[in-house]
Amino acid sequence: MAKATKTIRQALHYPPQYAAYFAANQALFNRVVAFYFDCIQAHEGLLSLKNKQALTAPLSLTHFS
Repeated sequence: MAKATKTIRQALHYPPQYAAYFAANQALFNRVVAFYFDCIQAHEGLLSLKNKQALTAPLSLTHFS
C-alpha cells in the first residue's frame, strides 16, 4: 500500500516591487509556450521523434532576427 504524504502550504512573502517582475516573467513564459505549441501543431511530425531529436527539432524551427 502507498505511503500517505502530507502537503504543507506556506505563503510566500516578497517585496511588492517583485510583483511586476513575476507578472512579466509569466507573460513571457506564456508567449514562449504558445510559440512552441503552434510549431508543434504546424509540424505534427515532431511528435513522432525520439527523445533527443524531439528536443532539438523545434529549436531548428526557431528563427532569430
